Amino acid sequence: MVVRPNENEMAAHEHVLALLDKASGGRTVWRKTMSNAMTKLNSSLPEWSAMAAHAGKLAGAHLRDLDAADPQRWQNFHVEHDAWLLDISRQRITRETLAGSWTSRGPWI
Repeated sequence: MVVRPNENEMAAHEHVLALLDKASGGRTVWRKTMSNAMTKLNSSLPEWSAMAAHAGKLAGAHLRDLDAADPQRWQNFHVEHDAWLLDISRQRITRETLAGSWTSRGPWI
């Protein structure tokens, strides 16, 4: 499902962009700079490095092996609510992934 901003949100966004453009003397170079700064900021967080290291440990894992290591994999990695089913048991994740024990901030869900 794609959520699109309503007209008021779009108008506010355009207003902020216009103010930033005006403040920068009509140069839009700040947009690229701002985007690059966010990329560097997020990827330099220790949690990002920890997540990358955790993903690296699982990179070579095969689902057959993950299934064999956790006989309760289906029970541990699915959620049902009314007519909805979210099954992540076929993804390359472990209980450690969901627990967030690879980061100092704890679980991410």
